[in-house]
Formats: sequence, structure tokens, C-alpha cells
Amino acid sequence: NMKNRFRILFGIIITCSLANILLHVTGASTPLTSIVLSAICIFPALFFFVLARSTLFEPLKQFSDVMSNISEGNLTACNLGPVYCPDMNNLSKGLGDVNVNLQRIVKKIDGHSVVIDQSIDRLTDHAKENEIIANEIVYSIERLSKDVEIQKEQTERGRAIIDQIAKNGKHIEEVMEKVSVDSQETKQE
Repeated sequence: NMKNRFRILFGIIITCSLANILLHVTGASTPLTSIVLSAICIFPALFFFVLARSTLFEPLKQFSDVMSNISEGNLTACNLGPVYCPDMNNLSKGLGDVNVNLQRIVKKIDGHSVVIDQSIDRLTDHAKENEIIANEIVYSIERLSKDVEIQKEQTERGRAIIDQIAKNGKHIEEVMEKVSVDSQETKQE
């Protein structure tokens, strides 16, 4: 287990450091003892650093790179290698799940955008058809308006003719009456 390794190495480093400090304080330290204790402390410290680098720092760098790719919209270059620390492994799995969910959302959005594009095309076609129909209606109304105007003019002419016929009819009636009166006077004479 990784936690136990870190604990052991940390314990060795602390023990060696305390032993070196104790030897210096008591005055029982010799240069050779100090060198040996320092070497014993340095090697676990170096091993601890290498171990921490490979199990913590490199995965964190990978996570940082993956998050940068995701933030830039690149969801395909988001694969993490194996991580040997259980906590980091959980983080890696969570990041992988986030990536999969983001890819699924992007696919849904792409699918919806295709449907929206098709709907816009249909609406554009309907708008063009409606424009053609509206133009035909306007043309029909204008033609009907002209026909009504012509009908009105013809009705007014017809009325004028009827009025003229009525006047002529009265005039004929007057003339007929006069002829009738003249003819009766002529008979009586």
C-alpha cells in the first residue's frame, strides 16, 4: 500500500534526523557517524521524493493537461494513464467520467443542432411559400379593386342611361299627351 510506504520512509527520515541531532547535542558524534547518519537520511529522502514525484506530481500534471484540453474543447485527448495511488485513481476515474459525460452532451448538442438546422430550413421554405401566397393575394385584391372600380363606372353609366331613358320617357309621354290632346281637338273641330 502506498500510504504505508510513505509512512515508513517518513519514519526512517525522522528517526535518522533525530538520531543525528541527538548525537550532536550529546557530543557523542564523530564526523564518520554524522556522515553515515546523513547518508541514511538522504537516501530515504531521495527515494521518498522520487516516489512522490511518480505517484503524485506526474498524475497531477496529467490531470492539469487533461483539464486544459477539456477547457479548450478538446475532448478526444483526455486519456489518463494508470495511476498507482488509490485516491489519485479515484480522481482519474472521476475525470474520465466527466469526460465521457461531456462527450455525450456534445453529441446530443450536435444532434439537436442538426434538428434545429432542418427546422430552420423548413421554416425558411414555409416563409418563402407564405410570401408567394401573400403576393398572389395582394395581386388578386388589386385586380378585384380594379374590377370593382370598372363595375362602379359601368353602374354609373348605366344609371345615367336609365335616367336619360326616364327623361326621354317623360318627354315622350308629354309629347304623346300633347298629340292626344291635339288629336282630340282636331276631332272636335
